[in-house]
Amino acid sequence: MDKTYGYQNSISGFTDYTNCFGEYDIVWTICGCLIFIGTILSYLPQNVSIIARRSNYGINPLMTFDTQLGQNLVFLNILALHSSDLAGLFQSKVGDSTHNIKVLSTFLTICNQGMDWYSYKFIFLLNFMFVDIETRTKRGPKKIKLDVILSRTLFGVSILIEFVMMSVYILVGVTKGFQSPNMRQFAKVVSILSAIANCVQYIPQMITTCTLRDRGSYSILSLGILIIGTTINFCFLFIGQGEDWSTILPVGVTVVQQIILFIICAYFMILRRRKKIQEEETKIKHDQEELDEIPNDSSNSFNSQSEKSSSDQKDEINEEGEVNSSTTSDTSSSQDINFSVV
Repeated sequence: MDKTYGYQNSISGFTDYTNCFGEYDIVWTICGCLIFIGTILSYLPQNVSIIARRSNYGINPLMTFDTQLGQNLVFLNILALHSSDLAGLFQSKVGDSTHNIKVLSTFLTICNQGMDWYSYKFIFLLNFMFVDIETRTKRGPKKIKLDVILSRTLFGVSILIEFVMMSVYILVGVTKGFQSPNMRQFAKVVSILSAIANCVQYIPQMITTCTLRDRGSYSILSLGILIIGTTINFCFLFIGQGEDWSTILPVGVTVVQQIILFIICAYFMILRRRKKIQEEETKIKHDQEELDEIPNDSSNSFNSQSEKSSSDQKDEINEEGEVNSSTTSDTSSSQDINFSVV
């Protein structure tokens, strides 16, 4: 939006807002359209992860609340700074063939931030619906009960804050004017609040991930897409659109925290994978040792059986010898008897 106040009056008597749509860069316009598509796709892996597991294990409810609140405040900031653009959306400039592209380029900021806020609503809602209730080593019944209460409470508080902030925006616009200095002051206050929210946005999630030493249902794929998209969006707002610092600051803070959280999640994923490999190697080694013991046992049993059979054979031979000797003695005695008779 043009930062000068006051606009030319058209012949029809309405205020002409077409001057709000300035020059555009086709490259950054295409970039903004790609950001819009990427915003829709970036949160899908996280939604799928929560629905597939039917659990928000590893996702901190404070993080989802803070993220959702920060996105809402950024959207309100842009809405307050671009109120005239909304009025000029339904006006057309005669003789300007590129007017529609200028409108699209200007509204990409509002569309991208609005879609970012709207898309994350699904994650916030799923986190409210699928609270993890499974008892784990580092998560007992008391912690589960606390998470359930906290998730329900934050969901209600979020709706209340959004309603209050939107009411203030409408009240300032109706009473003081949507292009008044009061509205710009409101936009700066909202920006400072969103910057504060974004400064602590991912800290609860970092603490949860480090405590559990596991990312749980938190999608690192979604986070990776968000880092790329948020970085491009930061460049788009700063270079392509030339937005006010109050709009750019929260986005820049978000990028830094997303990168830090990605490093933490990647570290524990690598650590977990190494531990799994070590456990598999230990299991294979143990199984191999058991297999090595089996031939020794069989040879020992074979030797014992051989010794037993040989001893049995010796006993049989001894018995046969004794039988033969007894037979011989009987024969000789009978011969003696016969001889004596004769």
